[in-house]
Amino acid sequence: MRQAVSRWLVVATVWAVSMSLAYNLCDLLFRCGCTWAWSGAAEHCNVHSAAGPRCPWCTHRAGAFLAAVVPMLGVEAAVILAPGRYGMWARIAAAAVAFTVVGVLAALGFALVNCYPHFLLW
Repeated sequence: MRQAVSRWLVVATVWAVSMSLAYNLCDLLFRCGCTWAWSGAAEHCNVHSAAGPRCPWCTHRAGAFLAAVVPMLGVEAAVILAPGRYGMWARIAAAAVAFTVVGVLAALGFALVNCYPHFLLW
């Protein structure tokens, strides 16, 4: 019981860190202008521009959250809570990698569906 509670506390901490970096990931993937959550978040995102491409995640706020962020957080929880003898630091590192992989794949889908011209290096 105590181990389960401590694992869920780790999940909650990892989720808090991940969500604090979500806007930075958005900008990294879409080059849209999002920044740190405490420095304006999507305030300078191109979703607010009168013309030009608009960030797919910021355009589809709730849809992006359900289609991208929920699976990203879910995979983090699955990796941390999975049975096995791996240490917690290894689980946290694997969760960060899984979060990034799922985020990149989800963002690629959003970029393709929305014909967004910028994604990572393109």
